[in-house]
This record gives sequence, structure tokens and C-alpha cells, in this order.
Amino acid sequence: MWTLAPYSGAPRELVLAFKERGAHALAAWFGALVAAALLSIGPPPWTLVPAPSRRSAARDRGGDHVLRIAREVEVAAVAPVLRLAAGVADSVGLGPGARRRNLEGRVEVHGAAEAFGVAGDFGTAGSVGMSGAAGTFGAAGTFGAAGTREAAGTREVAGTRGPGPPGILAPPRAGPRSGGAAGTTVLLDDVVTTGATASACVRALRQAGVRANAVLVLTSARPPGPGE
Repeated sequence: MWTLAPYSGAPRELVLAFKERGAHALAAWFGALVAAALLSIGPPPWTLVPAPSRRSAARDRGGDHVLRIAREVEVAAVAPVLRLAAGVADSVGLGPGARRRNLEGRVEVHGAAEAFGVAGDFGTAGSVGMSGAAGTFGAAGTFGAAGTREAAGTREVAGTRGPGPPGILAPPRAGPRSGGAAGTTVLLDDVVTTGATASACVRALRQAGVRANAVLVLTSARPPGPGE
């Protein structure tokens, strides 16, 4: 799992402004950061799968905020195939176990066959690729740290700053790649707290025959690991 900044200070305020306060113009900026990070996550063509929001939350926010970011990533295709079933509660204030139970069996995949060319609803087993992004939140000095990798509860500095503007990073947008084609499929989300959402989404995709190669999250609210 790759994160671009901690969920604190300016990064947290920017995510909240975009997500909860209607600052939709930030979508293009977040999209550029995601585009830069994709270069280090894996080879093109890239396909982004936005983590889903509850329907009521999306209505309150004027649309699905993660999908809005994904559509600003001009170098990647977008496959909005994940849905949350009825009965999923707001996860704010829930502990790790409660978050897992809240999502258990309630992340649905719709349209995977069309988006990825998989043979059916259930197919190839897969797992999250723990490979990382060197992209940074660097604009206006607000997101300065290098991208970090999170695995087994720890964070590891990925190293370098992200490249330049997304318009020169890769060939033009293409359609989502098929299940067996070369390329990189990335689950995209805005905040990781316990990892329950990412795990549930990757599991649902795997059961539908889609292998997620990596998880990319804008910010991490996880506590630092030992020695950090």
C-alpha cells in the first residue's frame, strides 16, 4: 500500500476541504499527484479503480469524491466497478474489528467483465502488490514528504520526488486493460485508517477475477510504526 502524505496538518486540511467542504477544484491537483505516483507503482497502461463511497455520503458531497480524482488522472483509465451494498455504516469512530465487520460481504463488483475483459464474475486469484510510489504532494510546499509504502503496519520511505506535470508522463488515456494484459491496476482511495476498506475492495475484485497490483492512498491516518 502506498501513501503520499500523513493525514495531518496541511494534507489533512486539503483532503477535508475537497471531500467535505466543496473544494472540487482540488480534484485536478490531486489527480496530477496520482499521475506522478503511478510511474513508480508499475508499468503502463494504468487502470484506476476508485474505492467506493456510501450512496448517501456521495449525495451529500455532490458526487463520489474518489471517482472525481480518478477522472482527473489523464494518463490512466478509470474503472468505477466497486459499489457498497446497503447496510454499510459511516466508519468514523469505528475500531479495526468493527470496520472489517461493517464491510464484510458488502463491497460489490459491477461491470468487471466489460471493464477488464475477465471471463466471469469469479476467476483468477490475486493479491495486492506491495510496490510503491515515489510521487510527492509537493505543490505550494504543503505536501513535501516523499511517497511512503505501508505494509504489515509499517511505513517505509520510497525515496525520490515525483516527476513533472502529468501531461508528459505517458501516452494518452486508454480503456481499462483486460484481466490478462500487461499493465497495472491500482485501487485508489483518499485516506487509510485501518486498511479495512482497501482489504475488502481488493478481496471483492479478486473474487470477480480482477487482480489489484497496488493500493494508492492520498493520506495515511495510521499511527507510525516502531522507530518512526
